Amino acid sequence: MIIREARPEDSSAICRISSRELGYPCTEALVKRQMEAVDRKREAVFVAEINGGVCGFIHAERYCTLYMEPMVNILGLAVSQEYQGQGTGRALLAQAERWGKNLGLRGVRLNSGMKRTEAHKFYRAMGYGSEKAQLRFLKDF
Repeated sequence: MIIREARPEDSSAICRISSRELGYPCTEALVKRQMEAVDRKREAVFVAEINGGVCGFIHAERYCTLYMEPMVNILGLAVSQEYQGQGTGRALLAQAERWGKNLGLRGVRLNSGMKRTEAHKFYRAMGYGSEKAQLRFLKDF
């Protein structure tokens, strides 16, 4: 397994994984456009590659608020079902953690939907604790 920075040509695989594993339908064109817009000063996208194919990704950002020290915020982490349970997610999360440490950030935060119980087990096994339940509010323009 190779963990590397994502490239725009990984958009198709990231779109497929996002749609299938996370349930976020998207288009390859949207993912490619978003990948090209990634601000490398405050964001990082890494992929896991096995046998030349992308089987997982993680999208992290530098998270700054007025009330705490800056942290890494995980915006997305997903691994193709056929590669789950083989250390792929663990390797991607470790890469995002290294990225944050290299930036001098304090730690990592992430949100995970209430129904993603298998993901919750994974995060707890990786040393993450949950501090609160919350609702997410959205408004389209």
